[in-house]
Amino acid sequence: MPDDDARAVETICNIIHLRNDAVPLSLAPKEVFEIAVAADKFDCASAVKLASIFWLKTSGTEVQVVSELALLMSAAYILDNVDAFGEITLAMMMMRYKESYLPLADHLFNFVLWEVLFMLEARRNM
Repeated sequence: MPDDDARAVETICNIIHLRNDAVPLSLAPKEVFEIAVAADKFDCASAVKLASIFWLKTSGTEVQVVSELALLMSAAYILDNVDAFGEITLAMMMMRYKESYLPLADHLFNFVLWEVLFMLEARRNM
């Protein structure tokens, strides 16, 4: 489809067709997010679950930018990866981020519940 991220769809196809040599070992947070969105759209999130566990774990430990952590949090949410979601949201709360988390919802509205961002904001202000 024209609206889909071609690289994300290609990665999903490589996973489904067991072309492990063509599946990246690491991805940027935006790429992980795009794969999660495409996997959700084409109802194949379970097919990418194992690879996404690796991507979310390795990407989340290196990221120090809250907007990139928000992309990873969204990917974990979309792919129903509870452990990664918890670790990434905890990392977001522990950052010394002075701005509100609520503007992040502008880009993630269709993917993450508003309540999650409200809870992050409330927890940070405790």
